[in-house]
Amino acid sequence: PQLFGMFFNYGLMGSLSVQVYNYYVHFPNDRSITRLTVCVLFILELSQTIIMSYFAYTIFGSGYGNLIVFDSSAIEWVPVCILGSLVAGIVQLTYAQRVHVGSQSMILTGMVVFLALLQTSSGIAQGVISKIVKNRSDLAAKPVCVTIWLLSSAVCDTLIAGIMAYNLKKKLALSVKTNAAITRLVRFTVGTGALTALTATIQIIVFLTWKAENYFETPSWTLGKLYSNSLMVYYYLLTFQDRVTPELILLH
Repeated sequence: PQLFGMFFNYGLMGSLSVQVYNYYVHFPNDRSITRLTVCVLFILELSQTIIMSYFAYTIFGSGYGNLIVFDSSAIEWVPVCILGSLVAGIVQLTYAQRVHVGSQSMILTGMVVFLALLQTSSGIAQGVISKIVKNRSDLAAKPVCVTIWLLSSAVCDTLIAGIMAYNLKKKLALSVKTNAAITRLVRFTVGTGALTALTATIQIIVFLTWKAENYFETPSWTLGKLYSNSLMVYYYLLTFQDRVTPELILLH
């Protein structure tokens, strides 16, 4: 499961690198906060991939077949728990701002922010627990924190996807002129949001079903890169201002 997750991680890192490069080339005058968010996400994702590569070498290279090395190699608490939850938190809080602009609801926005902060803090806490415990075989006896982390992430992603799809769909009634552009934005937003929500949901289901196994690590190694890639797709759609109407620009 870990190896499959790492393969997906490498592939999505390549996709993210291309998207970030194209973003800075084509949109050099985009908002500073957006450019900073993209930069921070890329640094976090690159750091995760570098640490993951060392972890992969330790498990599947120099220590291959050694169960003691596998059980004591707890370095993944950094890329999966801490960096993964930070990336998810940044993306979810970014979407929370879009939710607020689109819905003008403090309750919905507050729910998204609360869940995003909950999954980030519990993910970091799980990383600390993993560091203290050291042996992965002992982690199955401490499922509370990781359950909160994975469950809050799945609920937050599902909530964001549903709210944004509903808000964007309402724009269809504004004008016939904007229908094509908004429909395209709805399709991509729902698609990318649903993908991260589905992956997070699969992750928590697999974890709760097979707590003693590490099957859930396949989506765990993948989810962070899905967040970053989906946000880049969303930024692309909103930054093509010469191809959208004022109603869509308001969402940016």
